[in-house]
Amino acid sequence: MFLNLHSVLRATNLKLIYFSSRKMLQFQFYIGFILHKFAFLLPADEHSCPLPTSNPELTSLRPLAKIYQDESELFRGLVGRRTFVDKTAFIKHFLDIREQLVLVAPPNFGKSTNLHMLKHFFQIPVDSRGANLTSVMAEKAAFFGNLSICKNHPSICLSHLSSAPVVFLDLESVNGSTPTEFHETFRSEVERMFRAHGYLSKSESLSAFNKEEFAAYESHSQRPHRTIGFYKCGVDVLTRLLFTHHRRKCILLVDNFDRLAVAAMLGKDEENLLPVEVDDIYFSLGKTAKHSEFVSRTLLTGVFRMGSHRQWHDANLFYHSIFADPQISQHYGLTLAEVETLIGRLGRSKEHSNVDLHGIKHYFDGYRISDKQIKIFNTGTVVGYLEGADEDDLIPSLPLFSIYKPLFRFELLGEHLQEAGEHGTNLAPQWVISITDLFQLREAVNANVTNFNGTHDKDLLVQLLQEAGYFTITARHPNGSVHLEIPCLAVKEAYEDLVYHDEFFVIEEEKLERELEADATKNNTHGHKGKKKGL
Repeated sequence: MFLNLHSVLRATNLKLIYFSSRKMLQFQFYIGFILHKFAFLLPADEHSCPLPTSNPELTSLRPLAKIYQDESELFRGLVGRRTFVDKTAFIKHFLDIREQLVLVAPPNFGKSTNLHMLKHFFQIPVDSRGANLTSVMAEKAAFFGNLSICKNHPSICLSHLSSAPVVFLDLESVNGSTPTEFHETFRSEVERMFRAHGYLSKSESLSAFNKEEFAAYESHSQRPHRTIGFYKCGVDVLTRLLFTHHRRKCILLVDNFDRLAVAAMLGKDEENLLPVEVDDIYFSLGKTAKHSEFVSRTLLTGVFRMGSHRQWHDANLFYHSIFADPQISQHYGLTLAEVETLIGRLGRSKEHSNVDLHGIKHYFDGYRISDKQIKIFNTGTVVGYLEGADEDDLIPSLPLFSIYKPLFRFELLGEHLQEAGEHGTNLAPQWVISITDLFQLREAVNANVTNFNGTHDKDLLVQLLQEAGYFTITARHPNGSVHLEIPCLAVKEAYEDLVYHDEFFVIEEEKLERELEADATKNNTHGHKGKKKGL
């Protein structure tokens, strides 16, 4: 099961001095065996993932005739485009960090692209029975050999390319229109995650019991009514099975981590079942990411910093915005120099290129990094602009805000949002936003002026707007609060489209009329007093 490094090195003409001994391999195998066995003997608690009690038929597994390797089409397809910007140096940063990260950023800053890049780089290519494919490993070495990570850090490629099983879970397709739809779509994504490692059903390293576990998650045909409580443990189970097969710890990657909470918010859940289930999933994922003996590194990404407020969860995962640290931000979005490079690749005239650059700087500008003057541009909007996309489509409105639209009424949060849009605002952001927070904010939609919890609801809504990209942080204060401003003209227009509506202007006009009437009455009163005094 260990990698044939000689074949890879011959194919890429790279040199490596490495140490390998039979005793060392035996020791690693023995330690892995002990971890695997004793994982079943850990004391259970109320949040533990249960062991399967059913015995699904192994024949229910679909035939495995194809080669199982990572789905790399997305990343490899991007590399061949003129608009591709090499961010593979992020692989080194990913290896250097020690935290189990949740990275948040507005849409189109490259979160999904970087996750697919990590998956393609680390994933061990195997055939339908789980045997390593050295020819594919060599091809991957040649592919990455042309990118910055291997050009500038060849030792990293020699040590880590095709070196680990990767668990990749994308939650984008989870649909919360009803609790039933939420369950089915979440189950579907977990099953898809297992099917990507279908070779485990034929692995000689897995016991019959292990294969029963795998079959239970790979297909629900035998038990169609399994609950969320079963599927929330899928990541924990799969990482253990992959370790048993590969004798290597897994890398865990989760895209659209916040989608679960947003999906639950967008649907009809009259009995409020989903908040508890979403919180359970977040807690379970966080626990696996931080404490599993079978996971070496974790990266979860999303727009909003969603998670569980339950005890220990905050200590499990480290939430970080790409705008908070230049060491992270350099791997996301585009710097001005990278924008200029992209424009140069298009082969346009100097005059046309200057017009493009001026338009991007004027219309899109950039997002501030930390408390510095450094800015990064949104990759999706810049590329879309250069490719001639409709400017109205470059900054899409997120569905979550359609729920909170009534809160934008002038007498509730509209006046504050108007002031924030024109002059900026201060915010003390929450470290983690829970599904309960989102539901409580939705309850405020039905509030009126007399019972509206303005301060908490205002801060939470502004934080959601900031994380969605409507604000950039221009200053950080010692007490942890930040100052926000709208980053550019394009976002300002999108923000106004979101916040302002017919009812907003009606209320604002009525307020203005009342103020004018009050001023007129006040002036008349002063005039009468003056006349009396003159008499």
